[in-house]
Amino acid sequence: MVIMMTSNINPDKLQVTIMKFRVLVLFIFVSILCSSCSVTVKPTENEQALIESIQEILSVKKQLAETYWSDFDKEEFSAPVIFYADSACYALNPKREFLNEFECTKLDVKDFDLYRTELLDSIQFHMETHVELDNDTTFYGRTPYVRCSTLEIVQETAEMYSDNSWWIPMVMHEMVHGCQDSHREYYIARGKVDYCVFELEFAQYPIKYPWLMDALIQENNMLLSALSAPTDEECKDYIHQFLSIRKARKAEMSDKLGVEYVQLEEEFETAESLARFFEVQSAILLGNKHKNYKEDSWFFADAVEISYFFVTGYNLVRLFVKLGIDLDLPYQNKEHSAL
Repeated sequence: MVIMMTSNINPDKLQVTIMKFRVLVLFIFVSILCSSCSVTVKPTENEQALIESIQEILSVKKQLAETYWSDFDKEEFSAPVIFYADSACYALNPKREFLNEFECTKLDVKDFDLYRTELLDSIQFHMETHVELDNDTTFYGRTPYVRCSTLEIVQETAEMYSDNSWWIPMVMHEMVHGCQDSHREYYIARGKVDYCVFELEFAQYPIKYPWLMDALIQENNMLLSALSAPTDEECKDYIHQFLSIRKARKAEMSDKLGVEYVQLEEEFETAESLARFFEVQSAILLGNKHKNYKEDSWFFADAVEISYFFVTGYNLVRLFVKLGIDLDLPYQNKEHSAL
């Protein structure tokens, strides 16, 4: 039997009641979701070792930021880091897009967010930074992500990397790239550069072109002389000689190779200079006394022929520090700034 009933309920009040009910249901759902997301698990023994290494990384990072470049430790410019272990990946302070794309388990860590997830690929070794600002279909489409193999994986490929005093400088190098690329306008400007040749091939150009090698050695020698000059006047003289040699060399490079190669060099030198500088400074902070990290090392004195923009860029940053020049200069305007 069907009973027909009439009611004097106001339709507007009924609509408001329904809306309130929907909001309540949504609130309960979100609360449950947030509660499930906040559940953490106790790290394993190996994971605890990684956590302690990350704590050391963040401590060194903070010291470098306080001494040289404050942006390096600001949250807005700190790119998430993915650590690749043998059977899992660990994401340090990942963004929501990453957590939505992968099934993650949050580890019980006090000072930072660390999530365990599946291995993201089968590549044997990672030490790079990845971002694609024109691709919003993946987690690295709007945010740079640093990708690093753990110390244990690195040791499998190079025995000399025996402890954190070797591994952390490598990670710090990539974290600088993550910070650089987190400056959106810098990254956009960098994307306008014509990558006419791969970085590793371009680094060998001094061997390919003797005239380039000769000029670069002169440039680097002027930088080293300016760094060791006992007086301000002598330092200024060496800097003027450096600028003169560099200007002539870039003009010759533009004529013989093309202006796009000069622009590419400026991009590589700007990117790698600060990364190499922080790499070395972190090694020194960690007590690594290897010859590569000493002031007279081939690392920045005699390696022009194998990675010249690392060498000249690093020595330029050293000179900036000596002169008290702001290391944030390449990131302070919308146009790409060469060192």
